[in-house]
Amino acid sequence: MRLLEVRLPSLGNEYASVCTELNRRLIRTHAKAVVDGYLAGLELPQHPVGEYEWAIAVGGNSGMLLSVNLTVGDYTLGLFCFFVRAPDENVGEVYRLLLRKQLDMYAVKFCLEDDGDIYLKAEVPLSGLTEQELDRILGCFQYYADQTYPTVLRLGWASQIR
Repeated sequence: MRLLEVRLPSLGNEYASVCTELNRRLIRTHAKAVVDGYLAGLELPQHPVGEYEWAIAVGGNSGMLLSVNLTVGDYTLGLFCFFVRAPDENVGEVYRLLLRKQLDMYAVKFCLEDDGDIYLKAEVPLSGLTEQELDRILGCFQYYADQTYPTVLRLGWASQIR
């Protein structure tokens, strides 16, 4: 059997770049609509910080209130919040605990600033973002903070707690 070879004229890299940029903008706009729709249904303190950025307050069972920033980037939705200041003591044990904890965590990770302060962070691809996934990840922020905070406090500020 003989295959026919058809050659199409090259549309060039410029056309491909325009299509890629248009697709990226459409995905980003859709992700913004998902976040807006999700936040509209919540009864949580929230406010827009920019066109593609919001700050919301998420409370947990421990009484800890997390201020979570959500940012729709070019390719991912970034979620970021402060967890605790740098521990005063048992620093290695605190960091070891958090690294071990991360082995079993979904989407959310602990991270450190240069000064040792600890944050929670997640990044979700925009292409798969749904309100259900956003709810799940914010629930993870709340759950992991509630679950880890008492132990981090006990280790990192042991002499002040006694």
